[in-house]
Amino acid sequence: MGWSSGSQLMEEIIIALKDVGIGPLARLRFYRRIIPRFQDMDCDTLYECLNLDDAFADAMEVLEDK
Repeated sequence: MGWSSGSQLMEEIIIALKDVGIGPLARLRFYRRIIPRFQDMDCDTLYECLNLDDAFADAMEVLEDK
């Protein structure tokens, strides 16, 4: 079973991180830690957030290569 609302939650997280001024490197490090947790909970729609933040897209790419 998938967790389709996970991408909506991740979108809110991305917006919040950017709004409070967290820099791209810190966001990348954060995303690399949080994305696997979402995936562990069957969230399979995170690709919907790729266009929201280059750091998020980079983290997804790095994690896909593993």
